[in-house]
Amino acid sequence: MVRALPLLALLTAGCRIVEAAATPGGETVTVRVFYGTDRRATGSAKPEEAFGQSRGDLVLGSCEVSVPRDHRMGELDLAWGRWKPSPRTHVFVLSFKVQGEDEFAAELNQAARDRAAFIFIHGYNVTFHDAIRRTAQMAYDLGFEGAPVAYSWPSKGEMDDYNEDERRVRNTIANLETFLTLVCKRSGARVVHVLAPSMGNRAPVAALDLISETRAAEFGAAIFAAPDVAADEFEQVFPNLRPVAERSTLYASSKDLALGVSKGIHGGPRAGDSGDGMVVLPGLESVDVSGVDTSFLGHSYYGENKSVLADLKILLRERKGAAQRPNLAARAKAGRTYWKFDR
Repeated sequence: MVRALPLLALLTAGCRIVEAAATPGGETVTVRVFYGTDRRATGSAKPEEAFGQSRGDLVLGSCEVSVPRDHRMGELDLAWGRWKPSPRTHVFVLSFKVQGEDEFAAELNQAARDRAAFIFIHGYNVTFHDAIRRTAQMAYDLGFEGAPVAYSWPSKGEMDDYNEDERRVRNTIANLETFLTLVCKRSGARVVHVLAPSMGNRAPVAALDLISETRAAEFGAAIFAAPDVAADEFEQVFPNLRPVAERSTLYASSKDLALGVSKGIHGGPRAGDSGDGMVVLPGLESVDVSGVDTSFLGHSYYGENKSVLADLKILLRERKGAAQRPNLAARAKAGRTYWKFDR
């Protein structure tokens, strides 16, 4: 198991990395991302250093993020590795601020009222800074009409700390439940969507399970992308999650090398694998992306693959089910329907 971790770290390096408040004109668009995090603040005024690896109390705030107008869909950088990061060439965090709950709720309400909020919960090997960047990039690429929101748990953001991140994502569940409930109750949004990739699914699966006990909040779309969660565990808990969201969607792939390594480490199939163990459940729209994801790692398609982003855009903006979305063909498994991209 220990020897497999460096390989898993290499494979999952891709985990790290609208209508938001956009500035018209010029070479860039400014997207405002609201956030919640239980990372401890460092005291630095630099956005890339504002929150570290250690765990603290739940903190609320917002960031201003610049996105190049000619940025390619699914990419965080126009010219990775060639130039020093800048707003002109990269999805770039310009500034951040920390807010009290009332100020945070008032400004979130102004951005989301009578529209929508979209909460992104990152996976393994992700810093606070990269979580904000990915949220802004996805909001821009999806043309999201409302408020993009990031939740950042204290992943160490280092490739060789998979086991430690597993412990840390479990410890964030209570704070995430508080944050999800806060956004639902105080954002004024007509609908609140939740999307989590990879290991990031473990916290919302557990938090939504807790929320289901009290029905303290309800969501539009609950999207589980490449979930690094044991398939049997997901199947067991999903019936509890089902009433919490209007629509639940699972994206999975048989080409996901990172989940293949995780399967070997944990000794069992993962919910994000679309092979023979594809998770197909009543009330869950399972989508096999294997046919359109041609990336080497096959793990970050939720934010990088144009076909998947286009599907997400219809799911979130038009709130259409898989049967109503183009390029998805129905397939059957044990008498139940799932969906596959039909190129």
